[in-house]
Amino acid sequence: MKAKIFLYPMSAIVLLALLTGCDHFAAFGTRSDAQVASDVQNKINADANVPNKQLGVTSDHGVVTLSGTANSDMERTAAANDAGQVQGVKTVVNNIQVFSAANQPPVTPMSDNTAASVNPPADTTSSNPGTSPTRLRHRSPSKPRPDSAYTDTSNSGSSTANTTNTASTSAPAYTPPPQPVTVAEGTMLAVSLIDPLSSESNKTGETFRASLETPLVGDDGRVAIPAGADIEGRIVDAKPSTHFSGSSNLALELTRITVGGKSYDIATNQWAKKGAGRGARSAETIGGGAAVGALIGGLIGGGKGAAIGAGAGGAAGTGVQAATHGEAIKLPSETRLDFRLASPVTVTPVASTRRQPVQ
Repeated sequence: MKAKIFLYPMSAIVLLALLTGCDHFAAFGTRSDAQVASDVQNKINADANVPNKQLGVTSDHGVVTLSGTANSDMERTAAANDAGQVQGVKTVVNNIQVFSAANQPPVTPMSDNTAASVNPPADTTSSNPGTSPTRLRHRSPSKPRPDSAYTDTSNSGSSTANTTNTASTSAPAYTPPPQPVTVAEGTMLAVSLIDPLSSESNKTGETFRASLETPLVGDDGRVAIPAGADIEGRIVDAKPSTHFSGSSNLALELTRITVGGKSYDIATNQWAKKGAGRGARSAETIGGGAAVGALIGGLIGGGKGAAIGAGAGGAAGTGVQAATHGEAIKLPSETRLDFRLASPVTVTPVASTRRQPVQ
C-alpha cells in the first residue's frame, strides 16, 4: 500500500519532466526570423530566373513578406516559389511589383463581391475585413510544401497583358545576318572600264579600275555580288606598236572585287588583244626602195653607181617605213570586257536576296 502511494507522485514527476523536455526541444528546433529571412534571400540570389537581386525580404513568425520590383511576372513568381521552399516559411506575402505594372495608375480596390467572383472560395483564404493585402494560398509548382503559400497583391493578368503588348510593339523584328555565298569557278564577269587603257601609254604591271556590269549569283541562287560593284585589274602585258618589230599587244586580268565595304581577291583568265602589224609589206617596201636605187645608180655610174644607188634606195625605203607604225590598241572608258573566274570566290552579301526570275 505504501509502495503504491509512493508510485503515484513519482509518475507525476516523470510525466512533467517529459512534457517539459518536449517543449524545450520544440523551442530548440524553432528558427529565428533573421535566419528564415537570410535563407530566403540566399535562395533568391541563387536563382537564375530572378535577375533582380535587390528584393526586400522580412520574416515574422514564419510569414515572409517580399517587396521590390521585378521585370516580369515569371521573375516575380519565381521569387515567391523560392521563398516558399525555405524551411520554416509558412506563408509568403508577395508584394513584388512588375516594373511595367508599377508605372500604371493605381487600381481602384475591388469590393468583396468582386473579389469573391475573381477568386473562388475553394482556392482562397479570406483575410479579416479591412486587412490588406488578401492572402492567396498557392502551392509551389517545383517543390510542394503543405505549410507554404504566398500572396499575390498585384493584378497579374493586366500586367501580363501590358508586358505582352509592350514587347509586341516595341521589340524590333529579328533579322538574321546574311550567310556567305560562293560563286563558282568559270562564272562570267562582264565589266565596264572606268580608266581608259592604251598599248601606247600604259605599262606592264599598272592597275586599272572597272565596275561590274551584271550581278554574280551563287550556287544557292542568291545574289552574291550586285551590279555596280567596284573591280580592280592589272595590266599583264602592254607592248606599243614599235618600229620594224611588229604589232602592239595588250593583256589584262582582274584581281580584286569590293562588295559591302569588303574587298575579296579574285583570279580570272586574261583578256588579250594584238594589234595588226606591218608584216611582209615592210620587207617589200624596204626591198623595193633598194631595187629602185640600184637601177638609178647603174644608169648613172655603172656598177659602182648601182651599189651606191641600192644603198640609198634601201635607206629611203627604211625611212618611209619608220614613219609608219603598226595598229595601236585603245580601250576608252566604259568599254565592256568579259572575263571568267579561274577559281571560286566566297563573299558575304550585303543583304540576303535571291535572284529574281526573268519574266
